[in-house]
Amino acid sequence: HTAPKVKLWVIARNVTFDFTVVKGWRHLRKAGYKLKFFHNQGTCNIISVRKKSNSIVFLDSMNWFVESLEKTGERIGIKRIAVDYKTCSKSELSIACKNHVLIELENFKLFIRFLEGNRVARLCYTRGSTAMAAFLLSHYTTKIYIHNNKQAIDLERESYKGGRVECFYLGELTNETYYMLDVNSLYPFVMRNNLYPVKYTKIVHNVTPRSLAASLQRKAVVAKVLLETDLPIYAVRRGRCMFPVGRFWTTLCTP
Repeated sequence: HTAPKVKLWVIARNVTFDFTVVKGWRHLRKAGYKLKFFHNQGTCNIISVRKKSNSIVFLDSMNWFVESLEKTGERIGIKRIAVDYKTCSKSELSIACKNHVLIELENFKLFIRFLEGNRVARLCYTRGSTAMAAFLLSHYTTKIYIHNNKQAIDLERESYKGGRVECFYLGELTNETYYMLDVNSLYPFVMRNNLYPVKYTKIVHNVTPRSLAASLQRKAVVAKVLLETDLPIYAVRRGRCMFPVGRFWTTLCTP
């Protein structure tokens, strides 16, 4: 099935479904392969098998591209051929299947060319691991220190509140032109253009407002603070995220 000491990658969309339909485990066991690693969560699927010096890994194309095949085809300029699987002829089904495989193949050719042409990274099993490999290869210029101070970790987790979404109008709007806006690559943009903390230094207690203000001039800070405000702009997480007014404790952080 594969050359000695060379791992064969088998990539398919919704690979666990196809793997079950074609009785993949039965055929692999018959060929002498044993399971080395299995991961199936959401659209991310990895099945790694091995026998002696031979290895095969089955990967879902949605490990990298979480979109429909139709969207992938539109993006790369190949229209997906749709058929009614219950009524189509074998000839029509064959044409559609070849078209679907072509979309996957050409998409990955473009992806590999992008990685190689821009010297981004090696191709890993998921988009997350590929992104991490790209970061380590080209952008890891300042060491990031991972600490294990429980008090500091608890503060860090308490300070993370997630995003905020507000509806300024409820109902149907039909009398004007409206636009849907989104931001691409927001995190890379702000990381490239701003300074962010990379190392835990210390934890202190009973800090005075003056001392805290001085630290904020040169350091990033996470702090549990007592607030008094009439503006609903400071988040408190108690089962869900709220923005109260008045006097209350919360944990805040600098950018």
